[in-house]
Amino acid sequence: MKKRLAIVPIVASMVLAFGCGKTEEAVAPEEEQQAVEDAIESAASQEQTEAVEEVYSTDEEEPALPEIDISGCDTFTQIVDKKLEPGMGYANEKIGDEDVLLVCDMTYDDQEGHMASIDSIIFCYIDGAPAEIGSVVAAGTAYPIAVEDGVLYVGRGHSISKYTIEDSELVHVATAGVDYGVDGSETYYYQEGDGEEETLENDEKYNQLADEYFDASIVDFTVVVE
Repeated sequence: MKKRLAIVPIVASMVLAFGCGKTEEAVAPEEEQQAVEDAIESAASQEQTEAVEEVYSTDEEEPALPEIDISGCDTFTQIVDKKLEPGMGYANEKIGDEDVLLVCDMTYDDQEGHMASIDSIIFCYIDGAPAEIGSVVAAGTAYPIAVEDGVLYVGRGHSISKYTIEDSELVHVATAGVDYGVDGSETYYYQEGDGEEETLENDEKYNQLADEYFDASIVDFTVVVE
């Protein structure tokens, strides 16, 4: 169940704060209205973020995403129109050499012009028909799904992973991360493709992959409405 913030008291407190200020510094009506609108927007954004974090506050490493039955759908558009529920999001991106449909369970406003998400089910065309080829889940709202130059980036707290699509399959390209010891020590590791995970002597590869992720474009999902 989504948490609901007490938006009305917040707005009321904003109005009272302006109304009881110094008389020699009276606030213009339009400034007061803008302050109220800003308070509403901030409260709504926090509610979205808290709702996402509440859903994903679990001990499971990757919570299960909803199953979407796309039988009878010949196009991405039909999936969006017929199969997605209100509140879900979708976006068209290019990963590898494939045009894909990304579908998320829910979105949040990242306050930077995106309706972002921390999860995505991935669909691409196989033999002319849409098919689900995999899914990814990030650690939380600090790590929105991102895409750049045909690469999909996913952050999981102390690690960053990147994926591409080859021959209509979701392929792990690389993961770099850090483990923290009880004494505060840091151990960096790196895995390329399906290879063995290797321990690193320094944080160079981790920082490089983190820089790639934070320079990538956050996926801006369109939210499904009733």
